[in-house]
Amino acid sequence: MGDDDGSTDGFMKKTQYSDPYKQFNPISRKFTFLSNKTQSGSRKLRRIKSLLALYLATFVLRLGFGQIALILPWKLADLGVSYQSLGFIMASNSLAEMLAAFPAGFLSDRFKRKPIIVVGLAGASFSFLLYLLANSGKMLFVAHATLGIFEAMTISPVLAAIVDRTTVGERGQAMGLYNSVVTASYVLGPAFAGIVSGKWGKNVPFILSSLLAFISMISVLFLLREEDIPKMEAKNILKEFIGAVKDVRTAILLLVWVGASAILAIGASFIPVYLRGLGFTEYQAGWAFAILAAILVSSYVIFGRISETIGKGRMSSFGLAMVSIGAFFIGLGRTGRSMTIGSALIGLGAGSFAPAAMALLADISPESTRGSLMGAYDMSFALGGFLGPSFAGLIVGRFGFRSLFWFSSLILVVCTIPFALMLREDSKRSLS
Repeated sequence: MGDDDGSTDGFMKKTQYSDPYKQFNPISRKFTFLSNKTQSGSRKLRRIKSLLALYLATFVLRLGFGQIALILPWKLADLGVSYQSLGFIMASNSLAEMLAAFPAGFLSDRFKRKPIIVVGLAGASFSFLLYLLANSGKMLFVAHATLGIFEAMTISPVLAAIVDRTTVGERGQAMGLYNSVVTASYVLGPAFAGIVSGKWGKNVPFILSSLLAFISMISVLFLLREEDIPKMEAKNILKEFIGAVKDVRTAILLLVWVGASAILAIGASFIPVYLRGLGFTEYQAGWAFAILAAILVSSYVIFGRISETIGKGRMSSFGLAMVSIGAFFIGLGRTGRSMTIGSALIGLGAGSFAPAAMALLADISPESTRGSLMGAYDMSFALGGFLGPSFAGLIVGRFGFRSLFWFSSLILVVCTIPFALMLREDSKRSLS
């Protein structure tokens, strides 16, 4: 990899100034994957700047989406859009991101990461402004779907670029930080939008989101350095991608992500209603989600580092099992104790599964087709987010809320069994 190569002499010996990397030492001590002992000070600084630009792009986009998740339903209601149309418009973003994720990743393999990320952020900045111009449900549908396309053009190459800059022993922590950034932005987005729109009007969050995306695009232009990855022809990239997907490990990981994403989407869509049925006020439910999010934000990086020691496969399996048991506990009864135990287990499981599974997928992806595989991951995640609430609505309507959590637990059990068998076969091959 481009930044991992090169001599450590010259720069530090020829200058009288201190190592510029030292200004980032507090960050590097917390997130050790940002540093690299084989690199000179200037290379370390360049690597840190690149990674910070990538995480900033992720935070800005997901923060904007979190703001829209609160403001868009209000805007649709003001326009008199029906509930049925509202659901379809809200789902259009995930559907568009799902369809665009693989092409975006493939383009980043073909033409490098930076130009695709820049186009994605520029398009996202424009898309946020489209919401302001929309005066009908159809126009808001176009704006929401357009944002999904440009989110895919940003997130898929961003993930590939993070993988490019980290080694096998660093990716658990790197993906842990990525998940922390995503979770924090999703939680802060609605809160930020509520405060801003309440003080300055409902259009201001769209303007701020557009401005932040533009600023992030500028930071990527100036801070992100491309890695020295050989350029390949399109047909060769596709050939290697097909070969990678045919690998049983990759196929199972992608299927597991569909299931895990479906559970997350089900929780986000239906747990607030379930809590209301238990007597929770909006204030209490909001605090419950905020506490869970805070636990996840801090635990992602911790579990990511642990996975580098005990193994990403073991940590992923443990996480899936904990989420499955947690969902089952919530479904056992309508009591605060079962909710507390179940939520704690889900938080523990999600915190340990997400960074380890993402790092595991990155480890087995060929360098030449990382963008395409990260696009396939993004597509799987969006697919789960689209399918989960759809099926969950049918189950709740027919069997009630408790059955929803048992159904979620069953999905994860089905995902865990082939995943565990895959790890067992890998272990046998490594021993032989």
